[in-house]
Amino acid sequence: MNKVELLGRTTADVELQKSKDGKEYARFTLAVQRKLDKEKTDFLDCVAFGKLAETIAKYVKKGNRIIVCGNIQTSIVENKDKTKTKYVTIVCDDFYFTESRKDVIEDSNDELPF
Repeated sequence: MNKVELLGRTTADVELQKSKDGKEYARFTLAVQRKLDKEKTDFLDCVAFGKLAETIAKYVKKGNRIIVCGNIQTSIVENKDKTKTKYVTIVCDDFYFTESRKDVIEDSNDELPF
């Protein structure tokens, strides 16, 4: 089973982008503190697609603390110099705010859809 739930803070505002075939997606980085060594933080690349991407891009801002649910996807890319680099991405299928609705609304200047 490939399922992950992460609690962390976003490192920048989330931007909505479109792929070459017109599908919307949002990429962002989540700073996650380690459980056993709270002095260390992992910075994990995340991606969301479709309606979820739209919602995340609209309401999640830099520094928001959120829970991301999804799965881990790895890929290996061969660089121009023939070396291989492994990338790990969290593909989101859901997320939750961990801050109060008031704090999130004040940051976004908008009403939440839920």
